Amino acid sequence: MNDRQDVDRSLRQYLLGALAEEERARIDADALRDDGRFEELLALEDELFHDYARGGLSDSERGQFEARFLSTPEGLERLDAARALLERLPPAGSPSSWLTPRRARWLAAAAAILVAAGSAWLGWRSSQARVREAGGASPAPAKVPTAAPPSAAPLRVIALALSPGLVRGEGGMPRATLPASGEALLRLTLKLPARARGPLSALLASPDAISIWSGPAAPADGGRVAVEIPGRSLQEGDYELVLSGRDSVEVASYAFRVLREQE
Repeated sequence: MNDRQDVDRSLRQYLLGALAEEERARIDADALRDDGRFEELLALEDELFHDYARGGLSDSERGQFEARFLSTPEGLERLDAARALLERLPPAGSPSSWLTPRRARWLAAAAAILVAAGSAWLGWRSSQARVREAGGASPAPAKVPTAAPPSAAPLRVIALALSPGLVRGEGGMPRATLPASGEALLRLTLKLPARARGPLSALLASPDAISIWSGPAAPADGGRVAVEIPGRSLQEGDYELVLSGRDSVEVASYAFRVLREQE
């Protein structure tokens, strides 16, 4: 077994709750400071759903998986999505099939994320790239246009820092004012409660509990995480953002209000 396989095996055991506490704490710390490790854990978690759906887990792994992931409605929905995708895949070994086992895992992962989180990592990475370009980072020369279109407006990044807890009442809720038109990105920096550990995901909802956006919460400095939400997803009004950890357990919630500049 090579080093890559050793790492994958260790991370799968972490997700299944089969590692010793000391090793779990090390991976928790890695995921908080390393975006790549956080992304890797999310991808491996989705592979577990695919492997379970196709009967690819051992008896002991199946028991661990069921205990950790199938005790919530969200976990059952992700499993249904993985099974639905498997039913649509060509038979294994079919000459007409372009799907390798690795491709099949990633397709299942994508379906699970769409059901459970409503947003894939590719969208998040795209927003990260736009922010870097807006902040002055130099993209690859081949991708730099010789002249920007005259009508192109720069991406505006609106930053807002939030602490846990729902603050209601006029004047008491933090506010973010987005431009009336053009591309904008709302960057929320979230202070974490002391109990927060491990990879976290974020779900944004309107007051009537309609899901607006979801995605990863990236580690930031000072016991905080950051999420970045496309401005086009947000209308004027109040919102609640919920951070969740493993097994979709809520860690903290944050309230804020979105306003729009007058044209």
